[in-house]
Amino acid sequence: VCPFCALLCDDVQLAPRNDAGFDVTRNGCRRAQRGFARAPLAPTPRVGGREASFASAVSHAARLLRTARQPHFAGLGTDVDGMRAAIDLAERCGASLDHAHGETLAAMNRVLQTRGWYATTLAEVRNRADHIVLIGVDLEQRYENLVSRCLRPTASLESARLEGRRITALGPRPAPAAAQPAEHLRCTPDDLVGVLHALLGLLKG
Repeated sequence: VCPFCALLCDDVQLAPRNDAGFDVTRNGCRRAQRGFARAPLAPTPRVGGREASFASAVSHAARLLRTARQPHFAGLGTDVDGMRAAIDLAERCGASLDHAHGETLAAMNRVLQTRGWYATTLAEVRNRADHIVLIGVDLEQRYENLVSRCLRPTASLESARLEGRRITALGPRPAPAAAQPAEHLRCTPDDLVGVLHALLGLLKG
């Protein structure tokens, strides 16, 4: 599964390179090509700024956590298994967690708490959506494969909806060429909230 964006594409094919990186040979996007081309890091454990064996570094970290009054785990750039292990360790030693994208996660939680939240799966978008509104997102940079996987797929469980599907891009950028035909309501990022309120007012008459 490609880890470089939220689409989690599971059909990417790779070929190994001499530098321990990979070339994407099929179904990749530019973001995946850049990510897989990087050779994996091989960090050396350090204790007090000096190189140490993995075992001695783990033992030293355990001693620190055993005596710490308020440990704090930050960054947390890991997968689901790594996050589960970090949470388990945090519960055992009373640590707090601070994700690198904590501000964004907190903002999403505030929306859930104050206004409610609707969510769906990419499969539902692909198969059932008859009108998709893209709000302020740059698909070319962030989710290049979203068009072929969900917006304009070659096949769908409900072909009638796929044939009549409308796509509207709201923001400074139009929908990508592969998603055309699509409507574009042009506005600046700072005006997005105002435009959305105006659309809500129109819907409510």
